[in-house]
Amino acid sequence: MPGITALHRHTHGHPEVIIGVVDGPPDLSHPCLAGAQVEAREPWWLPSIAADDQAREHGTWTASVLAGRPGSVLPGLAPGCRLIMLNHPAGEEHVPDPHSAARAIEELVQAGASIIQYTLAHHTASHDADPMLKRAVAAAIEAGVLVTAPAGNDYGKHSIAVANLPGVLAVGAHRADGAMFFFSNHGPAYAGHGLVALGEAVYGATPGDGGIKAQKGTCVSVALVTGAAALLVSLQRHLGRPADPLAVRDALLAAARPCTTEQAHGKPERCLNGIIDLPAATRHLFGDAPPPQAAPTSATAALPTSIIATSSGLVSQSGPAHLPVSSRRDVRITTVAERPHLAPAAGEGTPRKEDHGEGAHGEGTYGEGAAGQGPQMPAFLAGDLAGRWSLHARLQDRFPQFSVVATSADGQVIARGHGVPFALALPGRGRLPDGGWDDILTWAFADTQTGTPPDTLGLLAITVQPTHRGTGLPARVLAALKDAARTAGLTHVVAPVRPTRKHHEPHTPMADYATRTRPEDGLPADPWLRTHVRAGGTIIGLAPASMTVAGSLTQWREWTGLPFDADGPVIVPGALVPVQASLTHQHAVYVEPNIWVHHPLGRPS
Repeated sequence: MPGITALHRHTHGHPEVIIGVVDGPPDLSHPCLAGAQVEAREPWWLPSIAADDQAREHGTWTASVLAGRPGSVLPGLAPGCRLIMLNHPAGEEHVPDPHSAARAIEELVQAGASIIQYTLAHHTASHDADPMLKRAVAAAIEAGVLVTAPAGNDYGKHSIAVANLPGVLAVGAHRADGAMFFFSNHGPAYAGHGLVALGEAVYGATPGDGGIKAQKGTCVSVALVTGAAALLVSLQRHLGRPADPLAVRDALLAAARPCTTEQAHGKPERCLNGIIDLPAATRHLFGDAPPPQAAPTSATAALPTSIIATSSGLVSQSGPAHLPVSSRRDVRITTVAERPHLAPAAGEGTPRKEDHGEGAHGEGTYGEGAAGQGPQMPAFLAGDLAGRWSLHARLQDRFPQFSVVATSADGQVIARGHGVPFALALPGRGRLPDGGWDDILTWAFADTQTGTPPDTLGLLAITVQPTHRGTGLPARVLAALKDAARTAGLTHVVAPVRPTRKHHEPHTPMADYATRTRPEDGLPADPWLRTHVRAGGTIIGLAPASMTVAGSLTQWREWTGLPFDADGPVIVPGALVPVQASLTHQHAVYVEPNIWVHHPLGRPS
């Protein structure tokens, strides 16, 4: 959803903005919800009824999309807001009772909710609703509460309450390609108060096993709209304005973008008021000028962006990319497939992990970003098993279309970028691996052996000559890699990023380091992470075991010049975390964490 990244630069939610949701009960033990601002409530006015598996799955999914903790595998849209999940029995065995549902809405209004997402569906052929339910909804709207509801998945045959009630923001669903789902409800009952949003293959948390699962339908799209609306209300609060959820509703409706004839399958009414346009709605509320930076809160300082994963990988909620422009206008960037004579020399093979990034990976040195201060890349990184294996297998040679090369006016190679394609949407995968760099190399090689079509490009390395530091060239190489992925028909680009300055703080947990932002603009404090985010990337989590280097103490002494004469952690120059040594077993092991960054693929850059 374009516009989320821009909003996240100002707010991840205001703690006094409460989102109330009538849905199934969430599994708060899921890792992405551990410590999240989520309160699960039971309907005290009903007898205790055990929720079925479908209700728990749906409630857990919704809670993760809205409130998943930053830095987790499923960061939510508005984790800085408070979320009240009110369980209400609904399913094959329990038809939702409109009188009890009315009480649920009243309960959330009394709890101070600014937004209520009513996820249940009361099917009706009359386009009307139970009088008590209508009164509860009208009273909520009269109190200034924004009520959102899925339009339903009935192919337009029947409307559903409460989405069909005046003043409720009804939400339909379109596919990832923008075309409307045929099942997404439409009709006169939604005229003037509905819009549509993405409703296909969106990942959320699953209960019980800490996993994730893709969902589809108008219940998916309504959660995205609810999260976006919560951010707009939060921004009102951050800017010192009164919270006005109904103004947010009106702005979203007024700014909705009409569907094309193709998207609407020849029936414009399928799109209700149109497709959500969050940047336009933001301008409608706050004017053409970008809103001033909000004072950082614990939520706004957490992570710069948020993401939703899809079945084919990851669909980022990033806005348009803002790439630094190189001052070297004589630079030519192509793929090795286009200029095969510029392929890496024999023996160079797959670039080693140290090459990835700017500064620590991207300026040819292991140092402070564009300044390039610090020692050369540490020799011990060459001991990574996956890197050595792919070097001998010459994995890089198999993918010249994903090997980018930049040359100066005199034909000299001044930068390279490398990636490998792999299939993320496979059984046993489905999420980015904890093994990061090592695992995507393994997956890429396995997929070439089995002929499995890829859907994702994993970035391995970006290297830039020191003479071209500070020109924005790393970002241009990154953009070229994204273009190569787009040309090949891939869906996503991901990178297990090795931050530039983490080696100065080997004892700092990577999760803490990844969340640091600059107070002046909310961008990551680390230079290479900042470059990724400026290029449209989204920090989505950690790869805690991205690369493993195991060797004898003799090897480690040769690599580092250190004595390795004691058991326990050893601080090694260039290492992001301590190396663990064992005199008894005469070996040492280094397990390096990285930070997963996702780049959406929109129009060619």
